Amino acid sequence: MKFLLFLFLFFPVSGFTQTDLPQIILSTNGEWIPDEPKVKGTLTIKEGGVVKNTSYMGIETRGSSSQMFPKKSYGVELWTEAGEDTSLSLLGFPKESDWILYAPYTDKTMLRDVLTFYLASRMGHYASRFRFVELTLNDEYLGVYVLLEKIKRGKSRVNISKMESGDSAPDSLTGGYILKIDKTTGDWSGGWWSPYQTNGKSILYQFEYPKAENITSGQSTYIQNWVTDFEHMMNSESFSDPVSGYPKWIDVNSFVDFVIINELGKNIDGYRLSSFLHKDRDSKGGKLVAGPLWDFNLAFGNADYYEGYRTTGFQYEFDSEGDWYQNPFWWKKLMTDSTFQNLVKTRYSQLRKTILSNDSLSVWIRNYETELTPAAARNYEKWPILGQYVWPNYYIGETYHDEINWMINWIKIRVAWLDVYLPGKVLTGVESEELPDNLSVSEVYPNPFNPETRLSIKANKRQSVTADLYDLTGKKIRQVFSGVLNPESATSIVINGTGLSSGIYFIMVNYSGGFVSRRAVIIK
Repeated sequence: MKFLLFLFLFFPVSGFTQTDLPQIILSTNGEWIPDEPKVKGTLTIKEGGVVKNTSYMGIETRGSSSQMFPKKSYGVELWTEAGEDTSLSLLGFPKESDWILYAPYTDKTMLRDVLTFYLASRMGHYASRFRFVELTLNDEYLGVYVLLEKIKRGKSRVNISKMESGDSAPDSLTGGYILKIDKTTGDWSGGWWSPYQTNGKSILYQFEYPKAENITSGQSTYIQNWVTDFEHMMNSESFSDPVSGYPKWIDVNSFVDFVIINELGKNIDGYRLSSFLHKDRDSKGGKLVAGPLWDFNLAFGNADYYEGYRTTGFQYEFDSEGDWYQNPFWWKKLMTDSTFQNLVKTRYSQLRKTILSNDSLSVWIRNYETELTPAAARNYEKWPILGQYVWPNYYIGETYHDEINWMINWIKIRVAWLDVYLPGKVLTGVESEELPDNLSVSEVYPNPFNPETRLSIKANKRQSVTADLYDLTGKKIRQVFSGVLNPESATSIVINGTGLSSGIYFIMVNYSGGFVSRRAVIIK
């Protein structure tokens, strides 16, 4: 009790008070905060005007390209007065010592990262818990931040076995490990280069746990050899063998969901940067698990390069020879396997009925918009960037509401495109569209379009066909074709968008045999 009283008297608890969000008040006594090492300071958390936590801390700036922004993100380690790390529960999260204060800046919705964490956790995976807060540092108000759990091993975080340097049991070498594929700037922790290249560039696997300064030579050799053997398997012709191929090596469900979320957001950094993998001991499964997911601030259309702003295309097919950071080859290889494709398609189709439905996504985003709007006004008074380009924005809204609206619309268009073009078939138990072998429908090209596009239909026998244009609400706009297919040649259908608003529509092709084919079209 005396210790707490001392903290209340010693730590500054002044700062911004007119907020419905929790407040975090930091002090380093004016000392500048470098990338590293951490400098000593104090942390106070207030919620509803009541002090909830006080602690000493070590603090450093964090991030790679984000460090160029004036609004900085920080890594915080809770300390005792003597500078030793200590664990506390912050804002109801499980006790831990390592935390992140993430500064949304280029993402003006402030929601792209946390939407990703929310979806991953709802899909059954560990993802960083988060709370929006308002931050004051050395008596300067810095705006809206997100308190995040740092990715690390632990029962309440990445729940894998603890590695002990002195443990000589054979099974202890097999896990647990956390690996990262990322830039070498920021929190560099050692690693190795893959023997396989993509576009002439090697992939760097970095040690996240154990850290380079703690990992033993035996542990380092084991995990490097294990991952390399996995890559050898993926490079072989038998990579899809159900016994010896990838199902033996990876937690397939985690890889399926990793693809779905990265493709949902069309994350331009997906697979190749800020990508984590982990492996527990063989006695606990021992397979490679994809995740936790991290760093989606340039996803959901928030990038003006590598076509990140487009609602079409797949990020697993990323192919920019000029970029040093490439996708590991095995992601694209996995997506050539029909079994894996079908698992992705089936899982995605199921999620579209729940957390990935248009309504569910919109309601979640709108709820946070309502919660954040008052604090967002203060944030953008401090950082007046609304209506201004901040690298690498594609869309520049004049208001916070504009930014939210654009993101919601982008997601609606993106999922409509994925509904049609995500490869694979929906497996038994989920509604599927399957045409007989004697019918084929081409992709719509060009798409997006204005004012005209076309598709072609071919059959090996005469078929009566109608094609109708519908909007997203299911309202029929017009009929674009009615006739009989000639089996000797393909029939071309012209779709004219003159007079229609920009957005997504659907062409429904109905055959006399009772079959239906659907294609999404986007009018720009």
